[in-house]
Amino acid sequence: MRLFGVVGQDTGFKITNKSVSLSQKNYNMTYQFSIKLSGFRNPEVWRQIEIPASYTFFQFHEVLAIAFGKTHKIVTYNFSPTENKAKYRIVSVHLLFDDNLYAKTTFLSDIFKHPGQNFLYVSNFDETRTHHILLEKIDNKTITYAHCLSGEGAYPPEVCAGAEDYEEMKLALSDSNHAKHEIIRDWLEISENETWEEKYHFETSKVNEQLMMIDAEIKAFRNYTVVPHDTFDKMYGLTPAHWKVIDKKKDELNERERNNWDKINRELQKLVNDNPTIPHFKNTLAMAYRLQKNIALYLQMTQNLIAEFPNYVMARCGLINYYVGEKKLNMAKMLTGKSFDLNELYPNRNGNYTDIEIANYQIGVIRYLIQNDDIEEAQKHFDYLEYISPRARDLDVVRYPLILAVMGKSIKEEEKDIKVEVVPEKILSSDTKPDFENPLVNLLYRYNKTINRDILNQIILLPRESVIKDLEMILIDSVARIEYHKDVNSSFAPLHALSLLSVMQAEEALDTLLKILRQAEDYYDFWFDDFFTAEFWQFIYRMGQNRLERLRDFIFEPNRYRYARTAVCMALKHIAYYQPERKEEVIKWYQETLQYMFDHQNDRDVFDHYVYRTLFGHIINIAGREHLALVLPLYDANLIEKRERLSEFDIKVRLSRPLSVSLFQTLYTSIDQYYEMWKSYFKTDSNYKELKKDDVKQTKPATKTGRNDPCPCDSGKKFKKCCGINE
Repeated sequence: MRLFGVVGQDTGFKITNKSVSLSQKNYNMTYQFSIKLSGFRNPEVWRQIEIPASYTFFQFHEVLAIAFGKTHKIVTYNFSPTENKAKYRIVSVHLLFDDNLYAKTTFLSDIFKHPGQNFLYVSNFDETRTHHILLEKIDNKTITYAHCLSGEGAYPPEVCAGAEDYEEMKLALSDSNHAKHEIIRDWLEISENETWEEKYHFETSKVNEQLMMIDAEIKAFRNYTVVPHDTFDKMYGLTPAHWKVIDKKKDELNERERNNWDKINRELQKLVNDNPTIPHFKNTLAMAYRLQKNIALYLQMTQNLIAEFPNYVMARCGLINYYVGEKKLNMAKMLTGKSFDLNELYPNRNGNYTDIEIANYQIGVIRYLIQNDDIEEAQKHFDYLEYISPRARDLDVVRYPLILAVMGKSIKEEEKDIKVEVVPEKILSSDTKPDFENPLVNLLYRYNKTINRDILNQIILLPRESVIKDLEMILIDSVARIEYHKDVNSSFAPLHALSLLSVMQAEEALDTLLKILRQAEDYYDFWFDDFFTAEFWQFIYRMGQNRLERLRDFIFEPNRYRYARTAVCMALKHIAYYQPERKEEVIKWYQETLQYMFDHQNDRDVFDHYVYRTLFGHIINIAGREHLALVLPLYDANLIEKRERLSEFDIKVRLSRPLSVSLFQTLYTSIDQYYEMWKSYFKTDSNYKELKKDDVKQTKPATKTGRNDPCPCDSGKKFKKCCGINE
């Protein structure tokens, strides 16, 4: 049970004698679980299932989906132990820096040790459908597939919002005179001659037929049979003593910094001469040459090895990975075969390979496909490799490059999206700092996010009309003198101004805010960076919440930056959440805006795929079941990326769910909240002047500043002749 002949330095692999075989684990066990869907009554919804110990939690998740009759696509899921001390979860997404366990590489036998263990299972973040899992018993028997022993209750349709909605649906359907009878019948697509029980019922035999087909698709990808590691030893005359020597030499190669290469080469050459029928010694010597960067000898020996031992897989795997590492893709392709299938290359093997052989070959193929930009095919091979050998030690060597490649492809596809050419609104450039009516406002140019809050509170207490005018001047100045600000790497003034205007709910400043939203991408990158896409909607919300028509007209404007438009959309989404009495008004806004986008999909100055996708995502998040007829005509799958397209059923599921808190962010209403929020976005820059203790003494609240005290704006005048002139 060894990993031999792996591919060498350029992949970061280590030559190891540690096994990656799944056959090491004892799977002669079967678990019997009782799983109950919480909150649903009359009848209760539960299943009793037997599952092989060899199943991973990913397969367990598939079993649950089939056993309960889930039809909606499950994007994410997690299992969590109910014990208070347990701090881990088993999750559907592989994360590099995370304490959770990955479902595809965690086996049931890793976790379940004794009857009585309890877990919770949740999919698609839907806490209204939590499954309680109890391990009832462990049997010392082997089964091939999961098997449903018994159960009761049909799984509530995913187009109902939870237990309460489920009961209301059943009541409406049972009474033809119920006000919602026909609406619910249409919603659940129950025909006139069909009953609830006929459409939604649980049948053990049908469940078991489907359970037998778990993994059928991934198994069909390649017709391989995984055999024990010693299967081919007799073919080459290998004995345990030979393996002991091979393992020792592999260890020496892994410690090559301390190696005496001449000695290793002599010893390996002697082993090759003494054991001419064993390819493993020749392969180990070839790897030694490669590690010594004697590539000519490595290539010669490996090519001879492939010719001399046509059924020896590992030499080919090493050479494939070498050529991929050197970016000699044509040479690598000659070795992978046209169909990337071991059976094409080794017909005499009859589909029998060790999991180590499969892993090393597939890793080479995946690396080749990634470099050849065939990401979709690479993903298929990776999925198969993760299934056939989930704990292959070098799986991460291709996992993370593949993740990056998928992300890169997604970015490229997004770049192909229809996006408008941004034509910024012209604001006359200037070399002069604004002349403020309130001198205290000048301090906003001097201090960064650590500005003393007393200064900000004093500014808020200044005469409203004049201070709003001053703050608007800062926003205009952020455009007019942007080159100056770039040269001096300053300042936080626009953020200070926006935060103050928002706290003051300065709706009269909305038109100036929209001037800022009509700028080009480099403007936002300089002043706001990631803050713009994450939190800028807060300012739009506070200043534009009562001027929805004005915000709608901004979305309609041609040549506007996509993320400025989606920031407006975010503000509207949060209005629906924080002001539920205005929900219908907001939905109408989305309807009008989507319809305008839909009608102008051929206008390259107006239509933007990303904006359209955002608008539609928002409306199905805040709308309800009663809005289906309004929403469906606004959806065109051709205007959505393939990977994000929704079916009518998907839309109905989303409309069925109540507003989820997780979809919304905290709304900030005070100065303290804004400046606490900034900490996660902006680092303190040493170029900014920081307030010291002596400065703070001068920045007392306005109500406590003496009329004859120095003005806190640093003008050099007394307070009564400067910022306190009107007091």
